[in-house]
Amino acid sequence: MQRKILLTLTTAATAWWRAYRHRHRRWQAIAELEAFSDRELNDIGVCRSEIDWAVHYGIGRRPLPKAKAQVQTAEVPAPGAPHEIMRTVVFSGRTS
Repeated sequence: MQRKILLTLTTAATAWWRAYRHRHRRWQAIAELEAFSDRELNDIGVCRSEIDWAVHYGIGRRPLPKAKAQVQTAEVPAPGAPHEIMRTVVFSGRTS
């Protein structure tokens, strides 16, 4: 019984220590990248606002950019309201 409790405590302490070391390495990497100039960051393909993302998820796994919406206003009657202006939102697609 005591051996099982000791094994459980050892396993929990080991898991906590590994998680702490992993977090500490991330904090160190973030601090090192924040010390880079904008030009150095650009050379490795990271913007200053992407440092946290790059450290946590890697440079190659960036989120897709949001689609840009273009609002077009046309003098076309809306259904049920013959003299109102209808607004149409057109998405131009994703940019890279």
